[in-house]
Amino acid sequence: EIFINTWLHDAGYLQYAKEQPEGLHDMAASSVAYSLDPGRIFLNVKGREPGGRVEPGAEYERLRREIAEAAISMADPATGEPMVERVYLREDLYHGPYASAGADVVLAMRDGYDPKGPLGKPNLTFKGTSLVGMHTTPDALLYVQGMRATNRRPYIADVAPTILELLEVPVPADMDGRSLLGDQTGAIERSV
Repeated sequence: EIFINTWLHDAGYLQYAKEQPEGLHDMAASSVAYSLDPGRIFLNVKGREPGGRVEPGAEYERLRREIAEAAISMADPATGEPMVERVYLREDLYHGPYASAGADVVLAMRDGYDPKGPLGKPNLTFKGTSLVGMHTTPDALLYVQGMRATNRRPYIADVAPTILELLEVPVPADMDGRSLLGDQTGAIERSV
């Protein structure tokens, strides 16, 4: 586990209002950024965040780029190996009318590194005896009983239209993605 808020704190981007913070309500007003699972970094922007201090515009862009550039250099303290595979800015990932609700910076971690968002952890990393689950980005599994593998590469945006079709609910014309069932011939077993 990688505690992104510990990294932000150590780098001076996040300060705490009390010695043992329990949540974001314990973030000091002087903070410029904080992280939520999994590896989503938000700047403390005036007008967007309660008590925000980062000015929208030039200051926001400067700090966002600075944090993104620093994050790509984040190294495992035990091995010196890089922990971050890639850093995305909001506009790289989010589109549409609600894109502004997305994180300002998103970290895609290398295999074996699971980004976490709790505040006040004393160390950047924690290695337990086993990793019981983590967020991953290059893979996912969708199993529909009776459905054969599709002939095309599926995308995450295809999941919602597929579920709607399974529920026999019309798929809105403006919905991103295509149902994976459209590639099937014959009946798909449905039980509700």
